[in-house]
Amino acid sequence: MKLVTTIVAGIVGTTVMTAFSYAVSALKKENFKEPELLNLLLQNQPDRDKARPNHFAGWLLHYSVGGVWAGVYSLSLQALHQKPQNKQALVFGLISGVSGVLIWKSVLKLHTNPPKIAYQQFYQQLFLAHMLFAFATSKTLNYLPEKE
Repeated sequence: MKLVTTIVAGIVGTTVMTAFSYAVSALKKENFKEPELLNLLLQNQPDRDKARPNHFAGWLLHYSVGGVWAGVYSLSLQALHQKPQNKQALVFGLISGVSGVLIWKSVLKLHTNPPKIAYQQFYQQLFLAHMLFAFATSKTLNYLPEKE
């Protein structure tokens, strides 16, 4: 797959995931917004009121990681000589969902001043958000042209 296609797929997947996290945050009245949580971690602030939650660094990091995951997915599909279909998206969603939860758990546990959030609810929505990321990335890879 060409690089531009993978980058666009990563942006689309990350945007879908982020929109889901923002919607769940509003419904649950919690902060499950990954870019804001990343900013709280980067600024070593556990509370949104004491930090700049919309600083570009958290957004840049969030979308960069999404791009890397889209690249991993795209390269995996190429190595396996497969097209991005629902079955592959499901497997990728499960892998990225479990990985995402484990990475966030580790970061939050190791951080000296982690954000004050409902952790179990965050991990549940994070897993589902990664499933949506995988399907959105897959659909984008499937519909964008592969050749120049």
